[in-house]
Amino acid sequence: MKNYKRAKHLLLPSLEENIQTHTLPNQIHIFTKHLPYLFSVTVGIWVPVGSASEPYGKEGLAHFLEHLFFKGTKTKTTREIMEAIECKGGQINAFTTQEYTCFYIKTLADYQNLSIEILADILKNSTFKEIEKERNVILEEISSLEDTPEENIIELYHQFVWQNHSLSKPVLGTIQSVSQITKRDIASFYKKVYTSQNIIVTVVGNFDEKELLQSFHHFFNDFPRHIPPTELQKQPLFHAGTKHHSRKISQIHFCLGFPAPSITEQERSICELATNILGGGSTSRLFYRIREQEGLAYNIFSFNDLFRYAGTFGIYAGVAPENFEKVLNIIFQEIEKLKNETISKNELDLYRQELIGELLLAHEDPSTHMTRIGKSIIYENRIVSIKEILSEYDQITPKQICNFFKKYCQPANTALISLGPEKYKLKINSILL
Repeated sequence: MKNYKRAKHLLLPSLEENIQTHTLPNQIHIFTKHLPYLFSVTVGIWVPVGSASEPYGKEGLAHFLEHLFFKGTKTKTTREIMEAIECKGGQINAFTTQEYTCFYIKTLADYQNLSIEILADILKNSTFKEIEKERNVILEEISSLEDTPEENIIELYHQFVWQNHSLSKPVLGTIQSVSQITKRDIASFYKKVYTSQNIIVTVVGNFDEKELLQSFHHFFNDFPRHIPPTELQKQPLFHAGTKHHSRKISQIHFCLGFPAPSITEQERSICELATNILGGGSTSRLFYRIREQEGLAYNIFSFNDLFRYAGTFGIYAGVAPENFEKVLNIIFQEIEKLKNETISKNELDLYRQELIGELLLAHEDPSTHMTRIGKSIIYENRIVSIKEILSEYDQITPKQICNFFKKYCQPANTALISLGPEKYKLKINSILL
């Protein structure tokens, strides 16, 4: 550990954030992080609204709107929008989650103003004229997801464990809901959500700060300004139990999951490290035991999805149907070991260093900085720095890992969602007894 401590000390100077904060007159908040050694600048526009904020029966509306922003404005066609960025070597894209939506452009530093102009244009001046064409594209996207068991099972897992809550809504929507979304639905949702008080801007890379702010003032200061309605959300409740989705495929794909802390709770770092120990990589307990020792699965990993008011963590695997029950039993055995046998400090330090290494290497990409800053503001209303994350990891003890598994991995809080041949479905009680 002495070498690790020394290495961390050497890294400290490069972990200084030096993030600048600016606010436009219409209350758009801008956060900038200057990285002068890069050729690029990445501009992200965040809105703290996703699928969980959609009206019931209109699932997929936030994602549908995200697509339509790229389908032409009052002054530019779809092709002209893409050419403006991609023909200069840049990237333009967006993504929607349960609780936020992000639009971003990464381009050479010379084109920072162009990036801001394009983002402002699509967010303020989109015509939403290509609704029927894009509806068909999204329906194909939904079909593609349903034809990919590894992705579909995660979606089915969330639908089950968050049932009766907005977190259960599929981000893409369903065939039925997307087919019924109208232009009026889209316009109403846009007017409600895309207001200056909801806009968060994160800029990371090599840019001219003065010129950048002038550009934002010019292109974003007339962004529609009205106070978005406050929506009271009920507390998400984790639902335990089993559900099997019959599918004529060669494997059983399953998620075995448990409740977890929310993204704003202090236990979030413990959850991340516990997830890594259980199934985070090729040295994790489950990967080593189930793939390397037993040869029972090609792909097995653990995951955690932490939201504003709740969270979940679990295990995914795809296995031969005849090995389904055996693999589940091994997973429970490994969880019981972590509950009852305190992990050694040396082993914990190995997993800790793995997590820290992944974090720091990921931050060689400016998009990771942009995402961390954006999510920090959305969830914490402050910047969660790299130093703070490292400090949280450093303070985790073997006892805390043991207590985490004891607290959350209870039989009464276990959910098992499976996808595959009907005759291989299992009841969770038959495994837990």
